[in-house]
Amino acid sequence: MVKDLLKIVINYLLKIILLPFYLFPINNKRIVFMSYSGLQYSCNPKYISDFLKDNHNDYELVWVFKEPDKYFLDSSIKKVKYLSIRYLYTVITSKFYFSNNGFNHFFFIRKGQRFVQTWHGGGAYKKRRSLNQDKNALQRLLDNEHDRTITDFISNSQYFTDYFIRDSVYKNNILNT
Repeated sequence: MVKDLLKIVINYLLKIILLPFYLFPINNKRIVFMSYSGLQYSCNPKYISDFLKDNHNDYELVWVFKEPDKYFLDSSIKKVKYLSIRYLYTVITSKFYFSNNGFNHFFFIRKGQRFVQTWHGGGAYKKRRSLNQDKNALQRLLDNEHDRTITDFISNSQYFTDYFIRDSVYKNNILNT
C-alpha cells in the first residue's frame, strides 16, 4: 500500500516537474515507438515502424530503449534512452507514440497528440483487472491513470474490444483490426 502511494506521489510530482516541456511545440512529423517497456525492438510497434520507414520516409521515427546501444537499426531511425531527459522531451513533443505495453502515467496528453496502445496480441489472457479483484484502491487508481494516457487502442477482435471496455475506464478511440 505504501509502495502504491509512493508511485502516485512520484507520478504527480513528475507531472509538475515536466510542465516546462509542454511549452515546446508538437512536432507533427515525429513518431515514437516502444516495445515491452523499452526492452525489445519487436511486436506491433516494430511492424508499424517498419511500414512507415519503407513507405513514408518524411517522418522522424524514434525508438525508445532501456539500452539503446544494444540495438542496430536503420540509420534513418533515431534511438533514445528510456526515462532520459531526451526521452521526456521527445515524447512530449511527438505527434504519435506507439507502445505495446502502456505509457508512463506522468505524461499529459496534449491536444493533437495520439498515444496508441497496440498491445502485443489480444484475447482472453489480457484479463488484467478481473483477475486482480484483490487490488486495493491505490492500485486501481494507478490502473485508471494508465487508461487515461491512451488516446487510441488497437484491438484484434470484437470480444477483446468488449472485454477491454468493460474492464477499464478507457473511453477513447478503438481501432478494430
